Amino acid sequence: MSNDDQRLARSRQCTAPELGRLLTSFCFGHASEGEQAQVRAHLLECDVCWEEAQRLDAAVGVLRSDRSLAQSVTPRDIATAFGISSKLELPLGGHLWHALAAGGLYAALYAVALVVEIAYQFDRYSHSAIPAAVIACLWIWGTSIAGLAADWKLAERGSARGWLCSFVIFLVSALILFAGASVYLPKAPVTELTMQAMTAPAAYLKTITYFLVLKSLFLLPTFHFTLAAQREMQAGRHRMILGLLAGDRLSVAPRGSVYFRLWFLIGLLVVMVCIALFLHFNLVNNLRQGPYMNLFTNLLQTRLMLFFALALECVVWYARALNEIKRECLAAERSRFDDKSSTK
Repeated sequence: MSNDDQRLARSRQCTAPELGRLLTSFCFGHASEGEQAQVRAHLLECDVCWEEAQRLDAAVGVLRSDRSLAQSVTPRDIATAFGISSKLELPLGGHLWHALAAGGLYAALYAVALVVEIAYQFDRYSHSAIPAAVIACLWIWGTSIAGLAADWKLAERGSARGWLCSFVIFLVSALILFAGASVYLPKAPVTELTMQAMTAPAAYLKTITYFLVLKSLFLLPTFHFTLAAQREMQAGRHRMILGLLAGDRLSVAPRGSVYFRLWFLIGLLVVMVCIALFLHFNLVNNLRQGPYMNLFTNLLQTRLMLFFALALECVVWYARALNEIKRECLAAERSRFDDKSSTK
């Protein structure tokens, strides 16, 4: 993504999300005096919230001027209009920053891993290592955003094949990068070990496989489920989504998606941490002394931290997305209950 695109993306984000969340209460007159003062000051600085406030004010004005319309618009409609499901039409379903962050971490893994494979002969490859790593990073980052965008577009259209399409894009992207890296990397072992070492291309392919497993467990299914849940809630199927999140055995995930419970992902992350640390220390303990051994170990640690940072970022984002989904579902179902109570 170019610098202009990044600046445009930042310009379309709220500068103070904690105040942006008070907009609905502010426009409906439910905010306290202190909150109203804070929001007014915020609106002078944030173009995104100013546009949203204008839209909300217009909607509130219509509701107050037309009593028949006010009676027909329920709290459930308002929850859908201003909840997470309303963001599905925004770039990447309203999850642009998550896509940029996750895609960036995922791309950085490939770049660092490429330098790792030639680190023991860095004097020989130093002139080309950094440009090759930058190219790998930009390629993976761009194709990652494209893969997530394909999932979003298909979900927006009601298709259940977004996850598959996204997975194919990620896989083909990694294979193309590996094909290019195979031309660049030496065909002989570079890392000096006390045991049999793999050739640089073979070692890079093994590392790429770990990255693909990571994104297939933490990035793609969580992103796709969130988009699918947004689509279902837009269609008014809040009860189905709420039942799924509450553990109702009769509830099923939206077609084409898999619902990973948060505790499952956290447990999986713990297991992966243990396995990764074991493999890391096993590799370090079998290294031979060399002039660039320190560089190699530092790059290994960087790769390990990026690996866990990507998984953790996905888990944290997923937890927040699930909370937003629950909040909208509860508001919609509460309004349904209130409507039934008022008719009795």
